[in-house]
Amino acid sequence: FVALDTSQSYGQGSAEYDWLVNDLQSTAQPWIVVFAHYPAYSSGEHGGRKKLQNQVMPLLEAHGVDVVFAGHDHIYERTCPIRDGACTTPEAGGVVHFVTGGGGSSLYQAEGDWFTEYTEGVNHFLRVEVDGCRLAVEAVDTNGTVFDSYRLDRCGEGEGK
Repeated sequence: FVALDTSQSYGQGSAEYDWLVNDLQSTAQPWIVVFAHYPAYSSGEHGGRKKLQNQVMPLLEAHGVDVVFAGHDHIYERTCPIRDGACTTPEAGGVVHFVTGGGGSSLYQAEGDWFTEYTEGVNHFLRVEVDGCRLAVEAVDTNGTVFDSYRLDRCGEGEGK
């Protein structure tokens, strides 16, 4: 689990960026999950951060990050697996981004964009489960109903990435 401080300088050459490079290069964990406040990709009111897309996402993609969780926009959104600024597959190194900003404050309208697999302006939380070679994310509304889910199964790939 990598906590990226997107409220500080995180571009190439910054202390945050250098730390992130070192952390990603030194891990041998089978799953890499990044979380931050500001999203790289969001179709909500505030939108995604181009600087994150251009400077940080290529680094995350190159080091096999599986999912990114962010907030800021008061919506739920799940992207397609993204690599090199386009939709792809997890097997091709695509990273799925979640905007999970529906924790209780007023909600924004969810618009959708080229990268959007699912979006909704709804109060919610995410339930994340990692079970060996399987990762599951469920978006759950205030009634306890799962309204979106994402699964990544690497059991056929052997151990590790």
